[in-house]
Amino acid sequence: MPEVAVRMVYLAMRLLDINTVDASQVTRPETYATYFGNTISALTSIASLILKGEERNVALKRCVEIILNIQEWLVSKGVICRDDIITASYHSALVLDILDDSELERISNKIIALNRIAVQDFKKYDYEVAMIASPFIEILIYDWKKLNNEKYLKLAQETFDIAYTAWIKYNFHEKAENFKKKYEEVWR
Repeated sequence: MPEVAVRMVYLAMRLLDINTVDASQVTRPETYATYFGNTISALTSIASLILKGEERNVALKRCVEIILNIQEWLVSKGVICRDDIITASYHSALVLDILDDSELERISNKIIALNRIAVQDFKKYDYEVAMIASPFIEILIYDWKKLNNEKYLKLAQETFDIAYTAWIKYNFHEKAENFKKKYEEVWR
């Protein structure tokens, strides 16, 4: 286990006060959900690094389900955190190859919805699209290939175009070129 992960788990455990956490579940549910989501995200990252085989698949799949459920619940309460949605997208990309087609479609639709909520106007907020684009496009490309559905390709291309143009517009030319190389299959 990497040293930074050990330190992170140690700090999380030292700072954890079960009574306070339990009380916040009732008194401040959004805070509880945020805390729980951050903890699950950290554990997902650690699990992706140290677990192998079926144990890794089971743990990551369960963590992604929890992360997405938390994000959906937060959105239903009017709480939107773009950074957490980006992280949820990234973590979801870790499990794509172990999902059956129906699970893949269900998870992907949640990711699409969350990203649409995080950035409601892709054209107006192009700089935010650039920030969410990488894990989002990865998921869409995988969906397009696995589910053989052009809607995912179209959305991947639209997202790529806006993000690539934003990188150029804001003078991140090297980032734009690396982005184009990475996602050349959706570049038009």
